[in-house]
Amino acid sequence: METVTFTTTLSRFQSSPLWGWYFDVPIVIATEFTQGTDRRVICTINGHLTIHCGLMPNKGIWFVLLNKENVKKINLPEHHQINVSMTKDTSDYGMPMPDELNEVLAQDYQAYEYFHALTPGKQRNLIYVINKIKSSEIKIRKSLVIADHLIANTGKLDFKMLYEALRDYNKF
Repeated sequence: METVTFTTTLSRFQSSPLWGWYFDVPIVIATEFTQGTDRRVICTINGHLTIHCGLMPNKGIWFVLLNKENVKKINLPEHHQINVSMTKDTSDYGMPMPDELNEVLAQDYQAYEYFHALTPGKQRNLIYVINKIKSSEIKIRKSLVIADHLIANTGKLDFKMLYEALRDYNKF
C-alpha cells in the first residue's frame, strides 16, 4: 500500500475525560487502511513528526489520537490545519521494538513466550514504556523489570504491580 497525503484539522475532544487531541481522517482514506482488524498506520505530520498509531472509529468518523507530548512537538493551536502523510504500519508490533527489550526477551525464553502471549495492545504498551526512555542502560534495566514481572506472574500483566516495580527500580 502506498503513502496517502491529506490536510485535516488539529482538534480536541471537549466532552471526553479519556480522549484529548486528535485529527480526523477522511473516511475514504480510513477505509483503505482498515481492512480486517488491523488499523495500525504510520503518520507523518507537517513533514517532521512521525508517529505509529491506530485509526480509531467514533460515530461514523475516523481519527488518530495524539498525546500531549506529540501536540507539544507540533506546536500548533486547536483548529489549525495540518498536513498528514499516512502509510500502513507493517511492523511486527505496530511500533518500533527497542533493541534493549528485544535482547532481554531473546535471552530469556520464558519471558519471550509470555510477552508474545500478550495481546498486541499490551505488547505495544510495554514497548512504549521502554521506548520513551532515552538511556540505553536504563532501557535494559527496565526491560529486565518487565521480564521479571512477566515470569513472576506467569505471563499475567498487572499494570499496577508492574508500575510499582518500575517505580521501585527508580529509587536505586
